[in-house]
Amino acid sequence: MDAKVKILRKFIKIKKFYLNFLIYFSYFFYGIGEILNKEFRVKLFNKFLNLHVGFYENKLNNPLSILARLSSYTSKIGGVATNIVGQMIQTSVTLILGLTLAFAYDWRLSLINLFFMPIIIGTYILQFKIQKGTTAKALEIESEASSVLGETLSNTKTIYAYNMQNFVVKFYSNLIHKINFHDIYKSGALNGFLFSLSQFIIFAMYGTLFYAGGVLFEKGREDYLTSMMTAILTILFSALGVGIAQAFVGDYSAAQKGIVGLFDFLDEKSLIDIEESNKNGKVSEKILGKIEFKNVSFSYFNSNKPVFVDLNFVISPGQSVAFVGPSGSGKSTIISLIERFYDLNSGQILIDDIDIKDYNLIFLRKNIGTVLQEPGIFSRSIKDNIRYGNLDCVNDDIERVAKKAFIDNNLQNLSSLGSGGEMQRVAIARALLKNPGILLLDEATSALDANLEEQIRNSLNDLMKNRTSIAIAHR
Repeated sequence: MDAKVKILRKFIKIKKFYLNFLIYFSYFFYGIGEILNKEFRVKLFNKFLNLHVGFYENKLNNPLSILARLSSYTSKIGGVATNIVGQMIQTSVTLILGLTLAFAYDWRLSLINLFFMPIIIGTYILQFKIQKGTTAKALEIESEASSVLGETLSNTKTIYAYNMQNFVVKFYSNLIHKINFHDIYKSGALNGFLFSLSQFIIFAMYGTLFYAGGVLFEKGREDYLTSMMTAILTILFSALGVGIAQAFVGDYSAAQKGIVGLFDFLDEKSLIDIEESNKNGKVSEKILGKIEFKNVSFSYFNSNKPVFVDLNFVISPGQSVAFVGPSGSGKSTIISLIERFYDLNSGQILIDDIDIKDYNLIFLRKNIGTVLQEPGIFSRSIKDNIRYGNLDCVNDDIERVAKKAFIDNNLQNLSSLGSGGEMQRVAIARALLKNPGILLLDEATSALDANLEEQIRNSLNDLMKNRTSIAIAHR
């Protein structure tokens, strides 16, 4: 009776120790996972806003595709710390500690355990290698499918207008089915076999331990029962940890691929180094507005067709200039180059006789106001959308420019913007608030009716006084 009580007490102590150990590590790594997740989301968002514009014009770098990919990557960060790394550390420590205790109580049973352990770990390694290749292929197709899904959802009006629903669904379905299901079935069968084999080996080890323990007990001392059962229970908990770790083989393969992709994106070099420009770029008291293109040649990176070859012109400070021509003639490209969204193939763009590459980018763009044909409107109030023209302004300034842009709607309610013309007025108010040295207007009144266009033009004429302005128009 005393021996049974001793065994029970030993069992309770061992179980309590292992449970406390597992719980502590689980919470510890869960916290690390959450911290990593948040930190990487901020880093990724910062990286988004510091890459050159041309990066997103590459078909492979479609923003919707990147967002889908990186959302998947960051979601795996927490899983890596919480489940995978934590589980691996728990398993390793549990195995080492368990074997140490087992040898302390009974070295003969521990030697039996050491015979089985390499076989169990070998099945774990084989599972990982098989799963790794399958996961890499699946992630590539998943990224492409996410891009198609994002493009479809952002262009629903076009889809509906041309009755393309069935076509798009079929296209998406064909893309999804590019995954080689034969490889998946083969991988699944092998993984299932290896997992079953490892479980069989674990239970075979259990049986061997109990059988050997019984034989040793018959030949052993009176108190041998306590040492034997303690050793066996310690070994069982060690083996249990290894068995649990095998459940995370697939997660580890997917997470490894995701983390590599995440760091590849964070290491992406911007063709326009914003940080370097803002650190060492020039800042002057005021931009007067002289613009000069000297032998400018430029082509978009995804096109072999040059937009400009040896383009030359000079715009004097305070001068108003219009570029008129057919679509595709490079009018809007001039605006993008002045904003330094792209760098030139050759030549120079000078503002106040200083190469724009030498300017501090924040300073340069702060002194350039732009009104585009399709203005960027954010999911904030109208007042906040106007405020982006000058984050240091006060409410009276916002109300003043809103009146000049003929915005009569509730400035707190974004949903009151019902048309492209109203959105364009917000963009005009934003430029008015910025009060820049250089004003760039790309079809700034194209979405307005004739009557309102005349009124807005009067406001723009006031804005264009005493500052350099470039207007892009088809007529």
